[in-house]
Amino acid sequence: DEPIKAFRNINLKTKKDYKGFGFAVRPNMNGPHQISIVEVGSPSYLAGLKKEDMILKINDQNVVGQKFSKLVSLIKSESENGSIKLEVVEPALCPE
Repeated sequence: DEPIKAFRNINLKTKKDYKGFGFAVRPNMNGPHQISIVEVGSPSYLAGLKKEDMILKINDQNVVGQKFSKLVSLIKSESENGSIKLEVVEPALCPE
């Protein structure tokens, strides 16, 4: 049996006419932090990021259990660099 490919890699690049990546995150005390908003037409939306997705890694760095403030500052700094890679999973497929 092949394992279910639950994790998705989302590569985001900023656009000239768009500030940031177009998503917001809400803190989750019991596991990975979660996407709370994906703006229609944003780089996140176009790349397939979904509301409720849970963030496992940012640029191949595990962020599960990381402080929310640290996660937000990492996303902001990558936004200034113009690109970011997220590894996400849908809540229903998230391992314990």
